[in-house]
Amino acid sequence: MQLVSASVFPMVLKSAVKLDLLEIMAKAGPGAFISPSELAAQLPTKNPEAPVMLDRMFRLLATCSVLNCTLTTLYDGRVERLYSLPQCASS
Repeated sequence: MQLVSASVFPMVLKSAVKLDLLEIMAKAGPGAFISPSELAAQLPTKNPEAPVMLDRMFRLLATCSVLNCTLTTLYDGRVERLYSLPQCASS
């Protein structure tokens, strides 16, 4: 199981780089938190599941300290995760 999971992080990071996700986050500004929905809206995709897929990728990257993650409560009571680049990556 560990051998299989060991390949997940590099593949997710490679996908994030190929999709320019980290660059899009950097353009939001230093310390700016962005939602997966906001990021998906900037990608050339029509997939309605894109925000969910990005959130899964970002959660993994956040657990490995590639991204920062914070929770925010929306007006309707739902909780949403927001992500940002760490301070050292945004300069």
